[in-house]
Amino acid sequence: MGQLIRDEGAQSILIEYILIASITLLFTGGVYMAVGDMIVDASTQSMIEQYTDIGNEISGTMSSMYLSGISNGTASKRIKIPVYIADDGYRIDCNVTDEYGRQAIKISAMYNMGAVTYIPLNNLTEQVNVSGTIYSGSGEVIISYNTIQGKIELN
Repeated sequence: MGQLIRDEGAQSILIEYILIASITLLFTGGVYMAVGDMIVDASTQSMIEQYTDIGNEISGTMSSMYLSGISNGTASKRIKIPVYIADDGYRIDCNVTDEYGRQAIKISAMYNMGAVTYIPLNNLTEQVNVSGTIYSGSGEVIISYNTIQGKIELN
């Protein structure tokens, strides 16, 4: 036993520890990065799903107002929305088109650039002007439909 410790041709124990520690740190860092990316992707996907729910509610309300048959008048409805989703505020834009050229509602996160969704306004004709931008900090959306002007606004 004493002969092995004094053998100068053998590998240093200190170098062995440094190599093992380096390999362990690289492996652990790789696993940590992979798991972290999966968590961020899951969070973004969850935000998009919740944005889609909010957009569908707004779109459905707009369609109901338009198809209700109101003539020569105005109607409005207030919808409560969450202030934050996944600790991030968001923005609702109505004067946009989706990738297919249809009128749509765009909901996007303020800080997470990957969390964006488009909800098409399928039941509205091109003659209806849909406009307005809302930030989630208000906690509510007021949808106004003016049949005389053919205009739907978000306030």
